[in-house]
Amino acid sequence: MNQKAQSSPAVDADYMFATVPPGARRPTWKQVMVWVGFGYVATGLFIGGTLAGPAGGAGVSFSMALLAIAIAIGMGMGILFVLTALLGIIAQRTGLSLALLCRYAYGARGMNAQLINYLGIMAPPLAGPLLADFYIRHKGRYDVRELDRQPAFNRAGIGAALVGMALGLGLELNRWLPEWPNGLVALLATVLVYLLLHPVLNVKVQPLAENAS
Repeated sequence: MNQKAQSSPAVDADYMFATVPPGARRPTWKQVMVWVGFGYVATGLFIGGTLAGPAGGAGVSFSMALLAIAIAIGMGMGILFVLTALLGIIAQRTGLSLALLCRYAYGARGMNAQLINYLGIMAPPLAGPLLADFYIRHKGRYDVRELDRQPAFNRAGIGAALVGMALGLGLELNRWLPEWPNGLVALLATVLVYLLLHPVLNVKVQPLAENAS
């Protein structure tokens, strides 16, 4: 008698499509360790460098620096902590991932993993103009004295970001480069588009030394 080999069903070890059973949930202390690392972000380094004095300039006093840090942590990280904590409580009580919880608020097809993937692909181009402007156009150095002299809208930056976002979405939907990371390709394209558009669309800000003459 011939017996057909039956393949075992795929194991959903991450519980992406089901409720996490109580026995498989992480203890609180392990989640606290993740939160300790979550609080360390690169923006804090930029804030510290600005308070200490950018480009070799004079920084703020120690007491003012402590006040600024307290305000930044209390308002910035505090709001983020409250927001993520409220979402975490929902996940803790239901045992559902964020993608599954969004079905209640947006519907089964209104917010699925594919849409989240699209949003993730469209996010990297937002950083492209900043990277291109700082590291390539200004060679890694901003003159903070020109901060208030910047245009209301950097048309090259906005245009390049929109082009990169559209390209990333097009790459994902049409599978033009299936072997390439679409988000990275869109980011690199945004950098290139910004460098091409900036000399055409933006009026060059003259250095302060030339204005003084």
